[in-house]
Amino acid sequence: MPSERPVSDSRLAIDASDPAFDEAIWQPQYPSRFFEVLRTFGVGVRHQRIVDLGTGIGRLAIQFSRQGSHVIGVDRSANLIRKARQQSVACELDAAFHIASPHETGLPARRFDAAICGERAGDLDGHRLRREIDRLLKPGGLIVDHGLRWLPQQDPVAAAVEDLLLRFHCDWARAGWDGHTPLLPEADQDDFALVATVVFDEPIPFTRESWRGHVRTREGIRDQLTDEQLRLLDAEHETVLQSLTGETFTVLHRVFARLLRPLDVE
Repeated sequence: MPSERPVSDSRLAIDASDPAFDEAIWQPQYPSRFFEVLRTFGVGVRHQRIVDLGTGIGRLAIQFSRQGSHVIGVDRSANLIRKARQQSVACELDAAFHIASPHETGLPARRFDAAICGERAGDLDGHRLRREIDRLLKPGGLIVDHGLRWLPQQDPVAAAVEDLLLRFHCDWARAGWDGHTPLLPEADQDDFALVATVVFDEPIPFTRESWRGHVRTREGIRDQLTDEQLRLLDAEHETVLQSLTGETFTVLHRVFARLLRPLDVE
């Protein structure tokens, strides 16, 4: 049985160089269809200037760079930016990566055609993030607010891992997510014009090892558990998968994006 979450935030020291806990190895890429659809709306095209706020390990920034866009990825984590830079160099791309808060990037104003905002960037209704995006975008620039999430109500593997997370007392706000993605909340209608919404489901392929790696390195999981608890969770996860899946399988994910234009960017 998992132990109760400790009140303190102390952690045992997992070696940051241990590949088992390296997010850059285990986090899946968005499916190619995501980038193809965005291109039909003019995002990710050649010579376009894109800022990827909360870039993490640079999954989206690197793909946009492959497509010929000029991309700067921003993240407050020096470790993730280092890995993103390494990946960009390994792919012989010129994507740039910058250590800073998405709320205060220090980048030049009115420079970018599009701002990419995932969960690491924070909520768009936050005043500081909205103000920084307004400052960075050229007139007529677009915001792409996006996500890639598993569907526990439709996929048994996703349901099983959520049950495991809850048994380990993870505060998992997405537990039982039904896949609903609102078009444009009423509170945002005075600030943004909705240009387009992209929503589709994609079965993402995994092996048992890669799915376990994805779960144990995911933000919102690894930062809630002590290292001892994380290893216990991973061991129990392996046992669950042995009874539920073959060596290779897919997990159904919902891919979504809202393309928005700030109403007060002129």
